[in-house]
Amino acid sequence: MIRIGSGAPASQGNTVTGKPFYQSLRFKMTFGVILILLVVMSVVFLIQYTWFRREMIERLGLSSTPLSDVIKGSLRHAMATRDLDEINHIVANVSKQHGVIKVFVVDKQGVIGISPDAADVGRRLTLNDATCQICHRVQPENRTKTVIFNVTEGQRVFRNVNPIANEPACYGCHGSRDKILGVLISDFSMAEVDARLASTFREMLLSLAVTILVTVATISLTMNRLVIGRLERFVRATKLLGSGRLDQEVRSEGHDEIGELAASFNEMLENLRRATEIRRRKELLENVLEKVKESIIVYDPDGIILSFNRGAEETFRVPAGEVLGKPTSVLGEERAEIFARIRAGTFTAGEVRLRSRDGRYFPALMSVFPLRDERHELLAFVEITQDLTEERLKNRLQQQLMQSEKLAATGQLAAGVAHELNNPLGNILLYGKLLLEDLPATDPRARNLHQIVENTLRCKRIVKSLLDYAKESEVHMSLQDVNEITESSVQMLQNEMRLRDVACRLDLAPGLPRVSCDRNQVQQVLINLIQNAIQAVEDRGEIVVTTALGAEGRAVRITVADNGPGIPPDVLSHIFEPFFTTKPSGTGLGLSICYGIVERHHGRIWAESPPPANGAGAAFTVELPAG
Repeated sequence: MIRIGSGAPASQGNTVTGKPFYQSLRFKMTFGVILILLVVMSVVFLIQYTWFRREMIERLGLSSTPLSDVIKGSLRHAMATRDLDEINHIVANVSKQHGVIKVFVVDKQGVIGISPDAADVGRRLTLNDATCQICHRVQPENRTKTVIFNVTEGQRVFRNVNPIANEPACYGCHGSRDKILGVLISDFSMAEVDARLASTFREMLLSLAVTILVTVATISLTMNRLVIGRLERFVRATKLLGSGRLDQEVRSEGHDEIGELAASFNEMLENLRRATEIRRRKELLENVLEKVKESIIVYDPDGIILSFNRGAEETFRVPAGEVLGKPTSVLGEERAEIFARIRAGTFTAGEVRLRSRDGRYFPALMSVFPLRDERHELLAFVEITQDLTEERLKNRLQQQLMQSEKLAATGQLAAGVAHELNNPLGNILLYGKLLLEDLPATDPRARNLHQIVENTLRCKRIVKSLLDYAKESEVHMSLQDVNEITESSVQMLQNEMRLRDVACRLDLAPGLPRVSCDRNQVQQVLINLIQNAIQAVEDRGEIVVTTALGAEGRAVRITVADNGPGIPPDVLSHIFEPFFTTKPSGTGLGLSICYGIVERHHGRIWAESPPPANGAGAAFTVELPAG
């Protein structure tokens, strides 16, 4: 057993399935992880960077407002003393501080009143100016405002706009009507802030990239180890399984879902091996069954046919496709009784009489045994049937051959004995009659002489029968109507049957082919058989004489059946032997002579007791070839 384990390199993912790498599960999962991490980390990065940028600007605003308030306080003192030089000096000094671009004062009409740059003094700021838009977008408020804007060469400026309120100390010059006298504008350079933001951005971006790479590598290695690599082993195992390899198990690693999947796969593989072995054995069994000559039928406990081999097709003359899935009764009505006995457990083996699809009845030896599972529950019945027709025919032919040899030897012996006995019996009969004529009828010796004459005549008849038996009479063959011969034979014995009160029924099949035979000899056979039937039945008995087509329509059968006591089995096999008789006054040559006549006509004669169509009596059948 080969196990596909963890020794296979994980980098062979795209070679397992034979597909491009971008179509592999490894690529899709890695790309998906990268994409998800990139989106998530980018959102986190943007949130953190935006937060940091806002914090830096807020810090800049917080640091610029106190400075602006200090400048405003210094200007307030200088304005109170109306010392313009001090005001310009303060503004010029503050504008020279590190990070400060310039500081200037704008009155409420937007005119620059104080500025370190003399060229700016007297210049009016328009409403579109970023500084003016701080207040003129909404209602003016007495609070610090800030704005960021770009100047030349991309330099950004952070401007703090600090309103100058009209305080009571200022009422002397400016009056008390206006709340705001102007604004103190302080411009700060954002170069350091932008540099810090750029440096922080690069650091955060590098951290993001490193985090993504480390996370992707970690997740990819983990997934390759715990998921993808193990799934690839499944792919290799399934491809080998698809090519017919059933020895490729997958090593079960761990108790997670994939480990359970591996155990299930190995269990499925074992079931497939068992199923393959069962299928192989089933095919072998089916091939064996197809080669078996005997009929083998398998049917379930309800009698539904599950299997029907070729031997069964030939035996019952019906294709398997017409009976599979159907009850056994489709094979004949007699099946119902047999199946009932099988289910009751009273039939396991025995000789039965069955019928094929073409209506042919045949003797068969049937054996039935049940199939049970491990729990001893009934699964099906297996029926093995052997057609005994051919075997019976061989036995009959062998018996006929033995009978013919026996009759020939007996005939030769009988002929010699008859010739030797005939002359002495003639002399005894002659002198007995002469003595009987010389004695008066009242002489007591006349009775004894009369018995001698009668028994001598009986011996003469026996000798004559021996001579007739040994001598093959000349046969005059011609085409004859079997029905007419049968009817005339019955007619000859009507008086005898009427005296014995025996009923005789004729059942003659119409349209029978003519038979080439000697009419007198065939009639002699029929008369002998009918006379035997008359002697076998008691008063008020019944004899049935039938004619029918023989085997495959190439022969004609004549059957003489009676409802008498029948013939015992130990007697049935000897009835055609010469000198065998159960009658006190019989010679035992009648059926032997019939047997010889039928044989000379190349026919067959046999007896059945009881007959197949009747439960009592005996039936003698003569079969003669047609034409």
